[in-house]
Amino acid sequence: MSILYFLAAISLGVIWGAIFGAIYKFLYDFIPSKGVIKGLFYGLLIWLVKDIAAGSYIALIGFEMNIAIGLIIVGFFMWIAYGFVLGALYKK
Repeated sequence: MSILYFLAAISLGVIWGAIFGAIYKFLYDFIPSKGVIKGLFYGLLIWLVKDIAAGSYIALIGFEMNIAIGLIIVGFFMWIAYGFVLGALYKK
């Protein structure tokens, strides 16, 4: 079962990473700053929209406070790292 979880996490990470990368390409001109800072802004935007929104639903509808807090905290560091890498690698 843990191998299936690992494979699902990796494949979903690749799929959503590609989707968010394509969105970054589309929004590139609208994001302020340059280079890595631009990527960090984008990472924070994803965190704000995705993890804080999902965390609020989990907390207020599912009453799962620990999961919601974990999602928001872990998501912050994950999307900051994603934005940093995306900003460093993407050259228009």
